[in-house]
Amino acid sequence: MQDLIVSLSKNTVKVSTVGKEGLSYQKTELGNDIAADFLVKDVPRFSEELGNLISKVTPASPKNLSLTFLAGPEKTHFKFVTVAKGTEDVEAKVLAEAQEKLEGVSLESLYFGYEKIAPFVYQFIGVDKEFLETFIEVSNVVGISLKAVVPWVLLLPKYAEVNNPAIFIANYNNEQVVVLSELNGVFFTEVFEREQKPKELEKLVQQLSIYKRSNPINKIYTLNYENLFMDSGYEVENLQVPNEEMFEESGYELNVLANYMMDTHKELFLRQLNLLNLLPVPVEVEKKSKALVYVGSVLAVVLVVGGILLVKSRGNKSGEDMLAGNGSEATDVLSENVETQEPTEDTHAEQTGQTQEVEEQLSREDLSIRVENGAGISGVAGRTRDRLEEFGYVIGDNIGNADEVGNSETVLRFKKDKVKYQDLLKEDMKEVYLDIVVEDTLDDSAEYDLLITVGTNIEE
Repeated sequence: MQDLIVSLSKNTVKVSTVGKEGLSYQKTELGNDIAADFLVKDVPRFSEELGNLISKVTPASPKNLSLTFLAGPEKTHFKFVTVAKGTEDVEAKVLAEAQEKLEGVSLESLYFGYEKIAPFVYQFIGVDKEFLETFIEVSNVVGISLKAVVPWVLLLPKYAEVNNPAIFIANYNNEQVVVLSELNGVFFTEVFEREQKPKELEKLVQQLSIYKRSNPINKIYTLNYENLFMDSGYEVENLQVPNEEMFEESGYELNVLANYMMDTHKELFLRQLNLLNLLPVPVEVEKKSKALVYVGSVLAVVLVVGGILLVKSRGNKSGEDMLAGNGSEATDVLSENVETQEPTEDTHAEQTGQTQEVEEQLSREDLSIRVENGAGISGVAGRTRDRLEEFGYVIGDNIGNADEVGNSETVLRFKKDKVKYQDLLKEDMKEVYLDIVVEDTLDDSAEYDLLITVGTNIEE
């Protein structure tokens, strides 16, 4: 299946794909009656224009194509929510705090979900219902299956593989998009029509209560900026877009980045990186029955395999019902303390649909894990963490490089009283890690129960 990446901003729709002949891309500017900035106003006419662009970038039959739309920060919402240890109703607490942080946007107007990204910390993601449903309509009209709707700001920390607090600044259609990230997630985005100066960025960070900490953000990543001057104290790194030499015209950086991530990090799109996972199943969109054909069957597989989201909005559930049972105020997120806290219980295993008999006795989230890169392959520890967290393990930023690299075997080194998890881990890891060795030699004084040292014999 050939992926088509579609973005819409400033009334300009762009389509790109990587086929047998390499990267191909096209764009066209639309009238305000067809699209208003990033919103589709006339679905039939927009679909016609999109179909014309697709015919120019690939001769492939629609049945051999799939659509992925990029969603900007204008209609997507990203928040970090914290839950104190011992909270009985985690869902009510997460939704209550998310509603408070949405500042005037009602949960009833969104498809939304959340997932644990560290002990006590949840990533909330919401998307405007009409905004998402429009992409489904367009997919139906052009007759090409809808594979994903991707909030591109979430691509940035995952592409950079950064867990520590960081700022991302992207130049997107001559607008400056500022993203604040931590724990491989996103908790703040803002679009500026004019470029923010270094002092303004610093003030922005200081104003966010989540970073009332002793160690402020000092790392900034940029995208589509040749030079960005920053005051002393900031480390600035320009993100190089994969295969950037393949396109002569600027403005396709995000399209190409999305295509690269879909090829190299397929597992991420079974999670919140694909906004379609927030939809109820079957897809309940009025007057869009074809959506059940083009989207519903894909979602059924995605949600069963991914099994990540704890809650998804339903059109027949009121905001008051969702927020019932709200209790105490949430604590501040301090990443320095995350590693030392114990995970709270949540309803993940009940929601995933993947629960096996062994999980009734062993809870994945109760196993404290550290992952180290013993392969010498860039990013392998982070990708291992992401894969394991899909199954419900909690690792967070407890990753790093091993003292020795180059061994072919992936070693699971348990504490003696935790070796009972070995069969569960081996089953969860078997498809990627081809040579797994189990030991029970981890010192009882270690801060974690299991040390995973990833070897070179893996199937990426």
